[in-house]
Amino acid sequence: MASAHEGPPDAGSRGIDYVAEVLRYLSDPSGGALRVIGALGPEERICLSTVAQLLTGIVAGPSRSPENSDDELVFTQFMGSFSAPKPTDRGAGQPAGWGQQQGGAVSAQWGQALSGVLRSVRAHQAMNRSAASAARHGDLGEESRELLQRMEVVGRWSEFDVFDVSKLSGGRPLQTIGLRAFKDMNLVEKLDLPEDKLRSFLADVEAHYPASNQYHNNLHVADVTQGILAVLSSDNTARQLTDLEILAMLIAALIHDVNHPGVNNSFLVQQGTEEAMLYNDMSVNEHGHISLGFRLLHKPENNFLCSMTDADYRVVRRLVIELVLGTDMACHQGLLATFATSASILGSDLTRWKDEDRVLLLKFIMHTVDISNPARSWPQCLRWANLVTAEFFCQGDREREAGMHVSPLYDRDTSHPVKNQQVFCDLFVKPTFQALSHVAPTLAALALQNCADNGARYAKMLDVGVLSLPASPPDGAGACEGAPPPPACADAGAHKLPASPPPQGGASNGHHAHDAVDLSCGCFASANGNGSGSQPPTTP
Repeated sequence: MASAHEGPPDAGSRGIDYVAEVLRYLSDPSGGALRVIGALGPEERICLSTVAQLLTGIVAGPSRSPENSDDELVFTQFMGSFSAPKPTDRGAGQPAGWGQQQGGAVSAQWGQALSGVLRSVRAHQAMNRSAASAARHGDLGEESRELLQRMEVVGRWSEFDVFDVSKLSGGRPLQTIGLRAFKDMNLVEKLDLPEDKLRSFLADVEAHYPASNQYHNNLHVADVTQGILAVLSSDNTARQLTDLEILAMLIAALIHDVNHPGVNNSFLVQQGTEEAMLYNDMSVNEHGHISLGFRLLHKPENNFLCSMTDADYRVVRRLVIELVLGTDMACHQGLLATFATSASILGSDLTRWKDEDRVLLLKFIMHTVDISNPARSWPQCLRWANLVTAEFFCQGDREREAGMHVSPLYDRDTSHPVKNQQVFCDLFVKPTFQALSHVAPTLAALALQNCADNGARYAKMLDVGVLSLPASPPDGAGACEGAPPPPACADAGAHKLPASPPPQGGASNGHHAHDAVDLSCGCFASANGNGSGSQPPTTP
């Protein structure tokens, strides 16, 4: 760092260095920022003086109300004068040299450095808004450093752990990931969405996911929302979609299982429920999710689309409806076949995809992510497999209690969960990601590698006669530190739709004696059929 009596360094190196210095010196009570500014030429002195003034106001502290300030707008305009100089009049409060004169005096390195400063300012403002909104609404509270670290990889397919985020966010993963997805896609800024209403919507939606469901709950929906963000963040996907298409995808992900009853469409139809009657036995769950999702959105305090034009709203609503209906597994084969054909012809350049083709694309991405548990890393794959199996068994218990034929996959006494997971991975998930590879090859490759690795683990289990899933690791534990098997559902007949029975403690009462194998680290544990007498796994 040059002292104040030395001349400014050469133009090729001074920009980023001096901006970094001023950011550090701004927090120095000894007045270091003034020393930095004193070492610069006249144009850069004006520039950094304005940066210092605006940054001081923007990051003044939590007592400030950043959402009521226009500092960021002023700062954005100020930066713009360097990247795109043009004759302008000097506005009120703007320094001398504003506009073309100032823009022409600062180097390209300075323009790049100042753009980086602007991104940092926006991050500070977002954090301040989060703190201010949390203080008003009590929604997320103060995010821990550990949670922020976990969220740094929220756009990555295999590295992100939704279970950790759920724990660190106080059981509010949908709100945490949902808000981050909107911000990472710049939708709040681009579409002028009122953030307070968006936050209220996210909280209301999350509250309508039954905690009694082992699988179809806020954790699954947060995971799907993160998966959508990961797809959008890879392979240049988001840049080839419109803001309204991205908005529709995120809304669809957030509401696609809201108020899920914990049973499938076949159960509702066979029971002749009110919902089945209302929706004529067609995609009963999905129609219910869409209806409730939009009713929650249209609450005055939740309607973050309130400033959208009617035409744009109709586009978004139509897409959301299509995307959520596409999550019905009854649509799988037809959707896969149609998309695979279209994608092989149209390729990865989404600008070639016409309107109806693009609807097909969005539906397929949504469906792919919704069934993607076997395409995640093994620890997450195993946890999801246990959770979905537990919910299946709960439905089977309710079918038996109601005198219905118990669905084969849902019968805890005869089902083979390991084989079920292997078949689902091979026959449903792998072909789906193979088709997705036409438009998202990088992400699909990661997912398919996970499928191959997880499928090999399942195959190894079957080779040694293991039919029941090994226990998932507890939060924060290694894969060899087993947790209890999926809980049994007690007193299933006492629960009426749409509520599903609350989970009870204890182990599955399946009758298949086996050696439970945790293939993530080669550990073996002996366990009998009723889940008692298990021994802690040991490493060879």
